[in-house]
Amino acid sequence: MEIFVDRRSTNCLKVIAVAKHVAAAVNFIDIDLSRGEQRSPGVLAMNPMGQVPILRDGTRILTESNAIIQYLAELSQDYTLWPRSAWARADVSRWLFWSAAQLGPAVKPFQWERMFKSFLGLGPADPNVIARAEIEFPKVLNTLEIALAGAGEGIAGASSPTLADYAIAATLFYAEPAGLPLAKFPRVSTWRDQMMELPAWRAAPEAK
Repeated sequence: MEIFVDRRSTNCLKVIAVAKHVAAAVNFIDIDLSRGEQRSPGVLAMNPMGQVPILRDGTRILTESNAIIQYLAELSQDYTLWPRSAWARADVSRWLFWSAAQLGPAVKPFQWERMFKSFLGLGPADPNVIARAEIEFPKVLNTLEIALAGAGEGIAGASSPTLADYAIAATLFYAEPAGLPLAKFPRVSTWRDQMMELPAWRAAPEAK
């Protein structure tokens, strides 16, 4: 089984961390997004969107990071990450959808303006974009702050982290360099710090 990744991407970091958590037998293949390698014929043949991560298991291709982590958890039969019960699994899925639809777009302006523009030589951060993002970001984070008040160790109320925790933690991975305004969200900040201490983040498999 192979997974094509750019380890700077938060969606790829999510997949790498879950693969490490479940000790998946995966060969990681590096795709450099900054060099446009995602637009190579080989990558486009697997994902016409030209995006990574991409999982290839034999002749089967799977795209979308949340689908990939579900597959890895199911394949490993790790039912702490991906619960068996219909309700618990739906609750984890709810947060996966929320992360993709709400949190990701709220975080993206900070990462793009304060990190990736500089990396790509596209000039300084646009203060107007940052100002708008600072208005929208708290509206989204407040949902997570409230949820963590009644949760267990994991976001979805589980006694240990689930796929929801990995997905959301990955989205917040670059909180410091992106300058995410987390100070007003102490539960989110504490939870994120705890997630970042998990071995899966510190010892992710090396890509080739």
